[in-house]
Amino acid sequence: MSRTIAITAAFAIAGAVAASAEATNWTLTFTNVTPNMVVGINYNGARSFAAGPAGSYNSVYAGRMQWNGPYGKTYSTYCTQLNEYISWGQTVTYTETEVENVPDAPGTPGPMGSIKASILRDLYARHYATVMASSSSELNAAFQIAVWEITHENINAADASTALAQLNLLNGAMQINGSNASLLAAANSLLADLGIGGFRSFDGLLGLTHASAQDQLLVVPVPVPALLAGVGLLGVAALRRRMK
Repeated sequence: MSRTIAITAAFAIAGAVAASAEATNWTLTFTNVTPNMVVGINYNGARSFAAGPAGSYNSVYAGRMQWNGPYGKTYSTYCTQLNEYISWGQTVTYTETEVENVPDAPGTPGPMGSIKASILRDLYARHYATVMASSSSELNAAFQIAVWEITHENINAADASTALAQLNLLNGAMQINGSNASLLAAANSLLADLGIGGFRSFDGLLGLTHASAQDQLLVVPVPVPALLAGVGLLGVAALRRRMK
């Protein structure tokens, strides 16, 4: 890459950074949940994490939510809010926020806070790429279930490591119907290695909130600061080659 190209690219991305700083809203049209499975869910925000099985369940779609959005592109999200809904074909203007702030209040479970956000970022760091590369309905449903468990469980731990022991898909505030043993095993597998070797960070994960529509988690494919840093490094490398 020549110095001129490097500088031009840097200015172009710098412009994108300035624009993105103002772009706090995402207007998205919900098109589908795919891949997905229909699963049995029972959520009661008044239950403690240690509450026993509820015994009855509501059938919901669990999987990768698909949207049409800005610049004619498609986007994939996972839901963080079981008590609000979205309709096929519905267009929603979401407000971008930090992961810690979803799902929004009022209503349960309310913003997840730093402990749950740390666990959630670790889940994404370890498993998101594999899930997105897969067309498996079971794996995508399992990932959504893991997100619901982390965001909706009534943990009372003082740190993320202790909180992991309070996550249980068959007990607590958020429960699934365990009759599908394979799906249960897949979701438990996603949760099993969290925190091992420390909690990993995950750049580009955003929260999307709306007063009446389901809040979402969206991954921005290439975080702009990282891209800008990469262009800077390429420019330096080009200059070094020309100086030799």
